[in-house]
Parts: sequence; C-alpha cells; structure tokens
Amino acid sequence: MDSTLFNFRRQESRRFDGEKGSEFIGILFHQFLSGLQYLHQPNLRLIHRDLSSNNILIKKLHGHNYNYCLKIADLGMARQLPFWDDADLTKSIGTMPYRAPEIRISTHYGTVVDMWSSGCILYEMITGKILFPTRKQDRLMLHIARMIPITDEEFSQLPWHLQENILINEIDWTFDLLNKEIQEYGSSWNQNRICLNQYNELLHRLLSFNPAKRFTAEQILKMPIWNYLRGCQFYNPALLNHVTSLPYIEEYNNNGTTVEWRKRLFKKIVAFRAMQDLNNE
Repeated sequence: MDSTLFNFRRQESRRFDGEKGSEFIGILFHQFLSGLQYLHQPNLRLIHRDLSSNNILIKKLHGHNYNYCLKIADLGMARQLPFWDDADLTKSIGTMPYRAPEIRISTHYGTVVDMWSSGCILYEMITGKILFPTRKQDRLMLHIARMIPITDEEFSQLPWHLQENILINEIDWTFDLLNKEIQEYGSSWNQNRICLNQYNELLHRLLSFNPAKRFTAEQILKMPIWNYLRGCQFYNPALLNHVTSLPYIEEYNNNGTTVEWRKRLFKKIVAFRAMQDLNNE
C-alpha cells in the first residue's frame, strides 16, 4: 500500500479540498463502509475496535488520477462478538481520539463502536483535523460533550464522576458544535454531486452519543447520499461491490492443524490477488 489515510489526507489535501473533493471523499468512504459491512455481517460479527486514519491504507490504482483503493488494516484488537448479549468486552481498546463513549462507560458494546470511529474518520477526511484531539480518557469525554449534542436524559445516565467533570468545565452538552464547525468546510466543492449538508447528516448518524441510535454500516450504505456514485467521473464498479454474506462460513467452523489453516489461508490470498489483477486490467 502507498500510504495511510492519515498521511494521504495531509499529502494530497488538494484532492479533498478542491472542486471534486466531495466526490473523492465519497468514493473512499463508500469503500470503507463496504469493508465494515463485511466485518459486521451476522455470520462474522467482527468488531475492529481500533479504527483510525492510521489503520486505513490507500493504494493508487492504474488509470484515472483519482482511482484509489482503500483497505482496512491492523485487526490486532478485533474481537468476534459472541451470540449472547451479555458478554463482557475489554475497555482498554482503540486509539483514544476515535474511541466511542460507551467504551468508557461499559464493557457491553457492539459493532456500532466502529461506526463512531467511522464518523471521526469522515470528519478528518472533510476537515483535515482530528475531531477529538486528546490522548487522555477523561479529556476525551469532555471533547465529546463539547462537540456532540447529548440529551439531558443521556447525560443523566452517565456515571456521576463524568457528569461532575462536564459540569465543572461548564460545558453545554446539548449544543451541537459539530453542526456549526462543519459549515466552515467544503466551500470549493461542486455541490451538484454531493453537498456538505449531506455529509453533515451522515456525520450525525455516525456520531450519535446513544449507540442504539447510531446507524450501522448497512444502514449508512442504503442512504440516498450515495446515488451520485454511478455518475461520478472516477467511478470504479470493482471497488464498490457490496459483500452481503460471508463465503465458506462452514469451512471456518471446521477443525484443522496450523499447517492446514496456513494452506487454506494461502489459497485465499492467491485467489484474492488474482481477482484484483483482473479488476485492474
């Protein structure tokens, strides 16, 4: 891969901020969401738990100047959700600025923690800035309370020490600062394709403080915001195929030795690379 998304956003800022910026962001983010949809599907139930712009890889493909392939990387913190609802998961996961608020509060969380991280990544793609720039856990909740609107009911359900910290810092947790800040960007975009207001709506779907109200990858991909893609100048159908079911699921449930699993994995890699070569021809 050529670069991480973090570095690419800074090195190629003209692609994001220029006239075609909204389309370019959409093409990349749609690929990212398709990857998450695959990880989160019912047959797999895999939470990445450490999504950040440094864990997303970008590769330049042959052809058009805007033709890039995006890959989700670093699944070292990934965890498969059990099929029972009361399983405990660790709190000590995720790169701090991208960590969902429920991880700070509970050991019971689901795949939508990845969707929160996705919202942070989308904001970074649009603005070039990290949404919650802190490495400290207590400071993260303050940043979230300043930026993301929290209802009084949601606030009342927070642990008392978190409520106290927000009150001491005199933060208006109901104010939607995200909506105000995002309006400062995208002024040079071609609004005929996908406009800033659509991205603003998408951000609020992903960055809902209440995880029960947060959209899944599948729900986001069904939003009309993506209708423009087929008419996009750098549309690549090979990069936008939805994966709706996990292949060979029974094979994954079979027992086998380490050597046998290595052989199976090698065959999958060879087959995948062959498919990529065909798509790039």
